[in-house]
Amino acid sequence: MQLNATVFAVLGLVLTCPAQDAAKPRTERISVPSAAVDAAVTVAVHLPAGYDTERERRYPVIFFLHGAGRGSERTWAQRGTNETVAKLVDQKKMPPCIIVCPRDAGRMTFYINWKGQQTQRHADFITAELPAYIDEKYRTLKGRSFRALMGDSMGGFGALVNALRHPQVFGTVSAHEPAIYPEDIESLPSWIRRGGRGRGSILARLFGDPLDETYWLEHNVFHIAKTAKKGAFKDLPIYFDVGENDRYGLDQTCPPWSKLLKEKGVKHTFHLRPGGHGSRFFAAAVPSSLEFHGRHFEAALRRAASLKDK
Repeated sequence: MQLNATVFAVLGLVLTCPAQDAAKPRTERISVPSAAVDAAVTVAVHLPAGYDTERERRYPVIFFLHGAGRGSERTWAQRGTNETVAKLVDQKKMPPCIIVCPRDAGRMTFYINWKGQQTQRHADFITAELPAYIDEKYRTLKGRSFRALMGDSMGGFGALVNALRHPQVFGTVSAHEPAIYPEDIESLPSWIRRGGRGRGSILARLFGDPLDETYWLEHNVFHIAKTAKKGAFKDLPIYFDVGENDRYGLDQTCPPWSKLLKEKGVKHTFHLRPGGHGSRFFAAAVPSSLEFHGRHFEAALRRAASLKDK
């Protein structure tokens, strides 16, 4: 009898382990083909707990754009953000989501289409090719209300600019320590104007050489907010924050943009927080942006359920 009990216990363990593993969150690293950048882009896709067992369930999607320097598609996981998401889901502060983290498909692309370069159309990848690919491959909830864009530093710039220029694609946008600057090019930090390490001027790569000032302004969040039609962003909730000791001076540029948004009647959430610039600031601040997206996802889920019941 003792032997039979042992055998059944072992069999039970063997049979239940795969099911338990299938219920856990997991990460896939995939290559997404892109005509916009003429390359296959590496993307980390973080799937929520239950994705492999609840076969009929669909999920909202958060697209995260990492910063420059050592940033990559691994940044989100390396900073422990998946654990933060899991905790917020357990606390019912956000629904389970699919998190999509593309690698910057170049060197400091700022996630925009480079002036006059047909194989450097990074915005087209982020706003068109990537969402379409993810919708095709994974069980997503379709539509802008279930699609959020997030970014950090350079990625914060990319998130804000792309969401403001393509509000039909993303339902919410958030940015931590976004690299945003006023319209006056002469006021930019010298490291941006001159480039460095053989890369040439960042401005020349992105906005043309000689620099196309119109193209620069079309991708400047101050100019976008100033020139937008009234109500252009009424359905685009915006969240951003910055450290009060940001080493790139973004603590001097983010508050004026918040002030401008208020003057233009654009609803948004902005926080000037203690801290500097980098992973520590991001880790401390990201629960707020995730809860922000979570609230709007939950509202969209309720609206969808209400329509289904009618």
